[in-house]
Amino acid sequence: RRLELPEDADVANVTAWCADGVLRITVPKLPAAQPVKIQAQAAAPPETAMEVEGDAPTAPAPYELVRNLPGFAASEVELVFEGDLVNVHAKSQHGFGERRLSFSVPEDALAAETTAFCHNGVLTVRIPRSAPVSPLAVTVKAAGEPINKSEVKEEQSKIARLNVPGYGAEDIKITMHEDRIELALTHPAQNKKRKLVVSLPAALQQWYKNNRGSSATEDVAAPVEAVVGDGVLLLTAAKAATELPSARVVNVEAERPVAPKA
Repeated sequence: RRLELPEDADVANVTAWCADGVLRITVPKLPAAQPVKIQAQAAAPPETAMEVEGDAPTAPAPYELVRNLPGFAASEVELVFEGDLVNVHAKSQHGFGERRLSFSVPEDALAAETTAFCHNGVLTVRIPRSAPVSPLAVTVKAAGEPINKSEVKEEQSKIARLNVPGYGAEDIKITMHEDRIELALTHPAQNKKRKLVVSLPAALQQWYKNNRGSSATEDVAAPVEAVVGDGVLLLTAAKAATELPSARVVNVEAERPVAPKA
């Protein structure tokens, strides 16, 4: 039997025992992320710098949440960032009651850098976003010899084999994204453009997440290789990048563990 574990499972500390025909597996949880508390400022929100397309890369525009809270001062408004939720609690000391609000935010939200402003009864919450990761370029090489339909190098794994008659290495641009490979083809004579998309295997998606995340280096090279010859394009990747992590072996104890004394 196969069981899917949640993301917060601590797979390094799994224990198991089997006694009297009963198998019990215990999977601890990883420590939960600590909530981030944000106090609203008693000021109007400052103007934000607009992102200009075509200029040098800048941080994307922050997410902005605006809600009317008439009668509430900034000192009476507290925000708590928990996971992908922003919880707002406003409690008036002057008879305007209590308000509770909750917002969900996308994965690229930077909780620790969130700011909040409460001015003239209007609450503004600004949540910065992590910069988008640029795709990885894949070099397209011309095949030195005819491409074999079924043969791939021992250290490589085939991703896809595509028929691209009329296109050479210089006519094909390939980029690797978090869940796909995009191919842009420009016909040298007819000036026709085509776009093809190939889904990434699960292991390569995991490789991209590990190597192109916010803490990853910028100079990492794509593990994908592309070779074109005689109108056939072969996409391969290093086997090390296309193999999912090996299964973890858990020793099963033959006796039920003794419960600790109270």
